[in-house]
Amino acid sequence: MKRMALGLASAASTFWGFLWFFGAFAEGEGRWLGIGVLLMALATLYAWRRPWPGGWALLVGGAAFGLLAALLAGRRPLLVFALTALPYLLAGGYLVISLRKEEEP
Repeated sequence: MKRMALGLASAASTFWGFLWFFGAFAEGEGRWLGIGVLLMALATLYAWRRPWPGGWALLVGGAAFGLLAALLAGRRPLLVFALTALPYLLAGGYLVISLRKEEEP
């Protein structure tokens, strides 16, 4: 089950990384999203290495990345927040909850 959450975060990081690599954020304020893309890729790698703190990193980082993208979006900021933050929030939340249930006696 942890692999599903980590796979979701990895897919989201790969998707945003490809968009950033191919220049989707090259103009205007969008170039600042490259920082968020790199930080979320690092959070995803950290979650693969250490799932418990990595889950929290995905939760907090995903919310911050979504908020940054929503603030930079000109139109429909709620949709932009949902598209950017939701995969990381789901993956991080699932990691934290599933690992919490494994610890309970």
